[in-house]
Amino acid sequence: MKKILIANWKMCNKSAAEALNFLNVLPSPQKKDVRIAVPFTLIREMAGNSLKIRIGGQNMHSYAEGAFTGEISCMQLCDAGADFVILGHSERRHLLGETNEFIQGKVERAVVEGLSFVLCVGETLEERELGETFDIIQSQLDSAFEDLSEEQLKTLGVLIAYEPVWAIGSGKSAEISQICKVHDFIKEKYPLPVLYGGSVTLENFEKLIQASSIDGVLVGGASLGAATFGQMIQLLPEG
Repeated sequence: MKKILIANWKMCNKSAAEALNFLNVLPSPQKKDVRIAVPFTLIREMAGNSLKIRIGGQNMHSYAEGAFTGEISCMQLCDAGADFVILGHSERRHLLGETNEFIQGKVERAVVEGLSFVLCVGETLEERELGETFDIIQSQLDSAFEDLSEEQLKTLGVLIAYEPVWAIGSGKSAEISQICKVHDFIKEKYPLPVLYGGSVTLENFEKLIQASSIDGVLVGGASLGAATFGQMIQLLPEG
């Protein structure tokens, strides 16, 4: 199976011109699986790029439409050219209060409308210290995938991203052994590709991507520089 490289630009300050210039200086991924989740305003500009890098959204609402000022629907993402969406990112869970139930609604909407997604799961430092890592992750997965079959998830190309909340933005990645234990646990419950996202840098990228239990990485801040992200593309195994 190919390793997967996904950039999550979060609320970056790139203009449309800057985003297109970013693409223009990247090396060709050729047949590698490279994706970028961008702010809504950049999706249409970046989708359908000549490098064939898949462009996605970072969030969407669980309803098809309604009085939800500032939100975006699955249909609008698809219309703009989004190829996938990130759901349940730790920042939305812990900074914006998204619950398992709310995220489940988004998952159901994506499945109904046929949009592939990356489901993020992970524990806080307190939960890890209490020995609750696997319980927390199983509850997040079971809630999101309730009533969905393995075949549905695989057909849609669903990915899972393990984000230890205590590692995100800290500059300190989890140990490979810690990551692999969690990834193996997830795959035993839900046999889908599992990515790692938690302070991924150019310095630890190659070590992470070489681990057999790690099917790819979800990169935050380190993906904003074209030089760094370009090096990651070059280091990404072809398959």
